[in-house]
Amino acid sequence: MPIKPGALRVRWEHNGRTLVRFHHGELVVYEPRARFSQAEVEKGNVSLTLTNVTLRDSGQYIGAIHYGVSQVQCGFTLTVQEQNQISLVTLSAPEHAALAAAHKATDPTHLPLGGSDHEEAPVGTNVTLRCSFTTEPGVGLSKLTVEWTKDGKSILFANKNRIYPPNAISEKELLKGEVSLPLSNVTREDAGKYTCSIQYGTKRGSLSVTLRVLGDTMGQEGPGPKLRTLEIGLVTGVLVAAWGLALLLFFCYRP
Repeated sequence: MPIKPGALRVRWEHNGRTLVRFHHGELVVYEPRARFSQAEVEKGNVSLTLTNVTLRDSGQYIGAIHYGVSQVQCGFTLTVQEQNQISLVTLSAPEHAALAAAHKATDPTHLPLGGSDHEEAPVGTNVTLRCSFTTEPGVGLSKLTVEWTKDGKSILFANKNRIYPPNAISEKELLKGEVSLPLSNVTREDAGKYTCSIQYGTKRGSLSVTLRVLGDTMGQEGPGPKLRTLEIGLVTGVLVAAWGLALLLFFCYRP
């Protein structure tokens, strides 16, 4: 099956930072040392090549491939142990990854899911990880099962018999095909890979979302406490100086 570049979207990230993005035939490069061959795209090759590798290139790399409404995602951990020992490294997506995404688009048992593969949120804010599907006449909630996992661990489950945690998602939202996951007051522990998996009638689908939590409020002091500490210190210093001067005058100048 030939790949249609106009229907293909590819994004490579390093520790949450986008390196290259191929979107409907247009290539945007954010990291000058990253190489991505448009000529290889039609063959299903969406590999990423890094040149002049340094120690800072170590870390987690994620390649997200979308074809139409289908998605394939792959991850790599790169460890650079010695500076200037490697001049070039290629991170290859699974063989024919783009072709696999194209095959999903035509698979009658595949359930297309809507949502983003990457979200960012500052510490202490709220964020919603989007996941939705198109409902069909005659296929009710009795044939629907939804599960959200984080780093492989189940955190939300819903079917006709139960919803866990209770009230985590409403029947009204399920009837609309909306199964997004809201997270409130996020912390650094909330960062990670989330997966939305759905079985709907005879169809199945899954969508992975990587959440990156930005910033850290720990260890920071506001201006209020600092100002109060300064005021207390000044008052204490003045009082001590005044008492010291009074004692000095008493002992030195008493008759």
